[in-house]
Formats: sequence, C-alpha cells, structure tokens
Amino acid sequence: MLSRLVLPLSRQSIRCLAPCLSQTRHFSRPLCMSDREKRQLIVRGQNVPVSEEYWDYVADEQSVKDAEVYRNNTENYVGTVKYPIGVIGPLKVNGEYANREYVVPMATHEGALLASYSRGAKAITAGGGVTTRIKTRCMLRAPVFIFDNIADANQFYRFAHKATTQEAIKDTLHKNIGHLTEERTRIRVFQTDRKVHIPLAS
Repeated sequence: MLSRLVLPLSRQSIRCLAPCLSQTRHFSRPLCMSDREKRQLIVRGQNVPVSEEYWDYVADEQSVKDAEVYRNNTENYVGTVKYPIGVIGPLKVNGEYANREYVVPMATHEGALLASYSRGAKAITAGGGVTTRIKTRCMLRAPVFIFDNIADANQFYRFAHKATTQEAIKDTLHKNIGHLTEERTRIRVFQTDRKVHIPLAS
C-alpha cells in the first residue's frame, strides 16, 4: 500500500513526489549513436546490426550532422526518417499573433485523411475562420500515484493538498531542475478513484 510507504513524509523524502527529470541531464552519451565513419550503431555498448539502406535513409550524412539540433528533444538519437507530407488549406486563422490564411502541412500515410481535413478547412474559412487565443505557455508533467483503495488514495490526496507539502515539492523541483522558476511553477492535485494525480506546470 503506497500510502504506508510515503506517509508521513519528511521534507527530504518529498523528492518521491517530484519527477526525477534532473537525472537525465547528467548522462554522458554521444550526440548521435549512429557512427557513419565506422558504420556502427552502438546501443548500450552493443553493436546493433543494420542494413546498408540504414545509412542512406536513417543515419544519412545530413541527419548525423543535425544531431546537435535534436540534442534536447530526442534521447538516444540515431537519425531521421522521411514521412509523406501533404498540405491542407487555405485555413483562415483569427489569432493575436497569427491573423491570416495559412496552408498547413500535415504528415500522414492514411488515405483520404488530408482530403477530409481540406474540406474542414474550407468550411471553417468560409464561415469566417477559426478564432484562437493562447491562455498560457508551459511545460506539463503529470505523475500519478495508484493506491490499493479509495480511502488510502484520499488520505494521500489530503496530504498532497497541504500548502506545506506543495511548498516542499516546489522546493525540490527548483533545486533539481534548472529551467524552473518559483513564480511560474503551478501544482494541482486531484483524485480519481484509487489514483492521485499531481500535474506540475512550469
């Protein structure tokens, strides 16, 4: 029963509530695991066999050169793949920053999908366009804690809802994740049956 393991929690042990994102920043790994010079794909010290086509269509010269671009977005980067792209539109957008008609690229291999979206874009544009607003920009993490029963989950929910608990969570986050700022970090706590969700927005 998870609640018996984590309640009561000290300020030090509150770390279990924070996603351990900081640990991923300190791993030493090559920018690209595909070595074009040696024609080797090394994963966790093992040479993974690949076909010759792999070096033409996945770990091609440009993809390997672009490894730095994907450094913070793709872990264990090996290359790229081509995917069929079509366009829909024009789609009229009435936004604060985007305010005109756009041709929208979409990647898919599902037949008739772009045709359907194109008809939708045409109808929206004919009706005056789509009106959009940006409420906020943030990164969201959503750890979930699962308990044996609703009572245990509710006990944990009440604990996590306390101001002191949330301050301890924020403190742990700010000490371990460099890009977070105290004033922008928001914590929500809600319960669904035996689950307690703690979304963290920053």
